[in-house]
Amino acid sequence: MPRTIKQNRIIATLLTHHPFVPTQTFQSRYPALSTGLTLVELLIALALSLLLIGGVSQLFLASKTAYQMQTAITHMQENARYAATVLAQDIRMAGYRGCGSRDTQLLWHNLLVAPAAAYTPPHGIEGWETATLDTRPGYYTSASTSPVTDASLTGWKTSLSATPTLDTGTYATAQTDIIRLWHIAGDSVAGHLQDTALHTTTAPPYATHDTILLADCTQAILVLACDINGQVTDLACAANNTLALSSQTATLQAYQFTGWLYYVSKRGRQAHNPPALYRRAISKNAAAETAQEIVEGIESLQITYGEDTDTTSPDGIANHYVTADQVIRWQAVVSVHIEILVRSTQKVLAADEPQQIHFNGATFTTHDGYLRYPFSLTVALRNRVP
Repeated sequence: MPRTIKQNRIIATLLTHHPFVPTQTFQSRYPALSTGLTLVELLIALALSLLLIGGVSQLFLASKTAYQMQTAITHMQENARYAATVLAQDIRMAGYRGCGSRDTQLLWHNLLVAPAAAYTPPHGIEGWETATLDTRPGYYTSASTSPVTDASLTGWKTSLSATPTLDTGTYATAQTDIIRLWHIAGDSVAGHLQDTALHTTTAPPYATHDTILLADCTQAILVLACDINGQVTDLACAANNTLALSSQTATLQAYQFTGWLYYVSKRGRQAHNPPALYRRAISKNAAAETAQEIVEGIESLQITYGEDTDTTSPDGIANHYVTADQVIRWQAVVSVHIEILVRSTQKVLAADEPQQIHFNGATFTTHDGYLRYPFSLTVALRNRVP
């Protein structure tokens, strides 16, 4: 009587583990139970394994690409927000002169002896429009390979003039705009003038050779702090004019007075290097200091200025927004609109993958692998709005 399959398996198991049954005898007696994989089965297994590995690899690559893309977007948003925050903070403060800030009749005196043409604190805010290509609202092309040049020499225009009147050594990227802001920095200290020295009630919040503003709410003077000895600031140096406040015995508020120059440049001033937002402070000896990189990835600034053109009864509301070269009077600028184009720090797109960008009212396409993100904001000048 033939044995069943179940019986054969039981016998095979017993014989396999029996110490007196040689393996060769078992294999010769039960050949159907000892055969391996056939070639066809092996090829099928290999094909299925390759398909599985390929699917897992594709899933891994897709996850990696998505992660890189999400990381790039997150960093771009962070950079745009930080750039917007820094710019907005200084723009809101533009023209702030202490207690007399809102008084349009506040007189400025003593703007140093023969200051440079770029030293224009009474303006409060100033801007420069690129003159290399048309970047008015509605016009723009990629500035990814634009050169970096000294904007104080040529390439920018302002207030219906082709003369830059910018601080020497401002190396900016062509096709981007520049903005300069003036306001007091930090807290004030009370004091009074005695001959050519300022005596303060506490240690002054400024340092030697800083530009300082002295205001009594009706007049203001800008001077250099020639030397500081405790609570006494010497103002008698060749850089200062004769002090010209109506009352030297009145209580004054003394502040450090600073200008801030913002522009886009590239590391090493090389056209193909990564772009960034740069800033130069203007206080020491009334001159622009060394440029500092504020935030990376900022490829372009495009700025328009809201001007209150009502000269008879200004209400602090912008009648129109114009580029820097079309501003009639800088003291009438009450708000600023900024378009920021931020670029990823690493290439995250395929080399031949185009990205269409809508920026500054224009649409253009890039193919360099970098991701770009447009960002815009409008900021009001606190000291010029109702």
